Amino acid sequence: MSSARAVTLNPAVTFALACVGSLPFGQAIANTISQVVGAILGSALLDATIPDGNGGSLGSNSITPGVGYGNALCGEIVMTGVLVATVLETAVSKGNVVSKSFAPLAIGFAVFCAHAVLLPIDGCSINPARSLGPAIVSGTWPGTFWVFVVGPYLGALAAIPFYLFFQSNFEKDVVAQLDPLNISSENTEDPYAGKKADV
Repeated sequence: MSSARAVTLNPAVTFALACVGSLPFGQAIANTISQVVGAILGSALLDATIPDGNGGSLGSNSITPGVGYGNALCGEIVMTGVLVATVLETAVSKGNVVSKSFAPLAIGFAVFCAHAVLLPIDGCSINPARSLGPAIVSGTWPGTFWVFVVGPYLGALAAIPFYLFFQSNFEKDVVAQLDPLNISSENTEDPYAGKKADV
């Protein structure tokens, strides 16, 4: 994942990248439009491929009967937050001590966890484009559709402060206060190095 600009397929992730300054807002808008158009084209292709596809929902999101919209909204916020935080910390963060080549694995695992949690609840969106494409092509618009747009964006917003906090110098400042002599620094040399001990 050499460039965060080139790999996002999720408007919520794109929004977060723009908010943290990793993506120009103009490009973020263009990316979002492209993501939604791509979702519509993909859904149209699926509709053309499936026999009698017009009678189906093409995988449109809907809240499972018996589950409240508040439960689904909370799930979308939390799991999208997990996904966005993973993207920011692995693919964007300059302080990432782990090789960025492992970012796709971490992001894929975050998506897997989101599906494991949300599939029984609302079919798992965590991506407004993923929900809009099938809904537009199939004409399936549940009354709670807003959950699949608002939830992911709120989740992305929730992840941003954590990323900015860990990118700040707060940790370094705390260490400096607790370690005024900078003993823990790797660059600190032993003041008695090279000196012979008195016998």
